[in-house]
Amino acid sequence: MTDVQLFGLDAGWHHRVNVLFHLANTVLLFLVLWRMTGGLWQSAFVAALFAVHPLHVESVAWGISGSLSGWRWRRPVLWASGGAVVVALSIAAWIQAGTWRDNVTLYSHAVAVTEKNWVALTNLGAAYEESGKPQEAVISYQKALRIKPGYAPAIYNLGVASGKLGRVQESIGYYREVLRIDPMYVNAWYNLGLASAKQGQLQEAIGHLQESIRMDPNYAKAWYFQGMIYGEIGESGNAAACYREAERLGGQDRLR
Repeated sequence: MTDVQLFGLDAGWHHRVNVLFHLANTVLLFLVLWRMTGGLWQSAFVAALFAVHPLHVESVAWGISGSLSGWRWRRPVLWASGGAVVVALSIAAWIQAGTWRDNVTLYSHAVAVTEKNWVALTNLGAAYEESGKPQEAVISYQKALRIKPGYAPAIYNLGVASGKLGRVQESIGYYREVLRIDPMYVNAWYNLGLASAKQGQLQEAIGHLQESIRMDPNYAKAWYFQGMIYGEIGESGNAAACYREAERLGGQDRLR
């Protein structure tokens, strides 16, 4: 769970961590075999097999360590067949790696190999949003909700994607639906405030932002945008107080 706490659902970072662990295991295997057998190239060969396809390598490793005496006459055959295996496995590994190259391909694969996976569909929608494709995101969220009606994260994300598509009133409806299901959904209050402000409903927007701040007093962006709205309606004192609080909570780094 540590990698989830560090990187969230970003499949790219999870993949990089797994690659680092796999590389470390490959190097460790090479060093152990070299020390046990004294065979440099033989150990490197087994480690290479492990690197591209770690399954079933144990029997290969022990077979080589137990038969070094016959290695010389078998070397041409083993290197030729082993090289073919490495090439084949490398191609397979390269094809599989395409599945993990970004979040869209990762979650598309998850959707393809599972049934009624509303979580994967929601994550696929979020990946489309991150890639600048809100319309594709909407389609994924809608599919998730057909499987799991009332799934708050998908409804909330529909609100975000609708807002990016310029459908502000529609996004407001989604945020209200999320809050009907889960009144403690802090980001829904915040985004409802922003969407209401875009519609010119400034007093309502302040109320929604205040609700998000009530739940999370350290929500710097909510303080900041509340200050902007106070400025719009001419309440400079309240605006200044909100800006000061936003700055105290983290300054520009927290507002990006």
